[in-house]
Amino acid sequence: MKEIKVNRDVLVLYDNTDELPIKNYNLMNQYSLLDYEIGQTLDDVNRHFAKMDALLGAGKMDEAIQARKNLHQTFWNMINGTNFPVLQFGCFVKSVNGEEMTDYSKENIEKVIGNIKGLSIGVVKETIDQLKKK
Repeated sequence: MKEIKVNRDVLVLYDNTDELPIKNYNLMNQYSLLDYEIGQTLDDVNRHFAKMDALLGAGKMDEAIQARKNLHQTFWNMINGTNFPVLQFGCFVKSVNGEEMTDYSKENIEKVIGNIKGLSIGVVKETIDQLKKK
């Protein structure tokens, strides 16, 4: 297990993807795929526009339509504040301040992680990268 201290909060995380319960592993992979394919940032919007433009230029209409749908979903994620790195990170949390985490729904992950004062997106992303590499 990996322990992270953020101000007064102590998070205990599963040490790697192989330690994750199957449900958490599947959710983490789902959030990883959505982050990679769809995203939720302005960089992702730009990537979708570039892909759509290239597909339109090549006359690949069906693929361009799918790219437009993905772009729409990216905007939806931005508007709704979906943060895939935070959701992935949440899948690794075993406990917070000694309280076992049992509800890994999107809403609960956002609530639990959102209540940790001082936890930065940089720490979240760095931790996810480390845990996925093990």
